[in-house]
Amino acid sequence: MKGARSAIVTSHCMVRARQRGYRLTDLEILEQLGTLAGDGILLRKKDVEPEISRLAALLRRMRHRKAKGNFIPAKVEIEEQETIRQIERLRRLPGSFIPLENGHALSIYRPCRRRLRRALHDERRLRTRRGDSR
Repeated sequence: MKGARSAIVTSHCMVRARQRGYRLTDLEILEQLGTLAGDGILLRKKDVEPEISRLAALLRRMRHRKAKGNFIPAKVEIEEQETIRQIERLRRLPGSFIPLENGHALSIYRPCRRRLRRALHDERRLRTRRGDSR
């Protein structure tokens, strides 16, 4: 949502998140980096790429420092492992969608192509009866 207030996560959303393998930190990442699309928050590859690039550059600097020998072994190892975990988490989250209603996160899922297109383009089709030529 990029700068917007965080949504109130409902108990149903937490249940669905656990069922689908999402963690609370994943929901926070979705809210921070995701794009407001349609009736919710969608995390696109575009949204994640800058953060992955930043973390990859940080990881390269850590490994370069480690190769030079200017480091505290235990601290660098822990930071390196955490950075790798963050990159892996960001690589698996794109495509996730959190539907919102009145500031409440209702659920979390990966929409099918049709729903994804509708969310991205905010399409609202009026239902008409078959045979109407409108």
